[in-house]
Amino acid sequence: MSSVYTLDVTNEGGKKQLKFGGDLVINHIDKMAAQTKETLDTPSDTLVIVDNPSNIDMTFIQLLIAIRKQTTQAGKAFELKTTIKDDLKELLQKSGLDKELGI
Repeated sequence: MSSVYTLDVTNEGGKKQLKFGGDLVINHIDKMAAQTKETLDTPSDTLVIVDNPSNIDMTFIQLLIAIRKQTTQAGKAFELKTTIKDDLKELLQKSGLDKELGI
């Protein structure tokens, strides 16, 4: 069975890049969190890209906050780039997390 979310991990110049897409919701959060934890075992500067997801929910937002916290607590740089639809931006705004994530 194929996944309805994507997570592509690359490492360029000592900076890890995690690119998320697809259906970023609670149904898949355990797998995404496990893959993310494995990727971030060795601290490094981290760029997270959220690339036009079909859906997001609060569990994914919590995962983003956890990634940022883990990265910055290790003394590394965290950067987030997003391309999301207006209705999903509205979810972030209503929750107040748009400011938390700098979106």
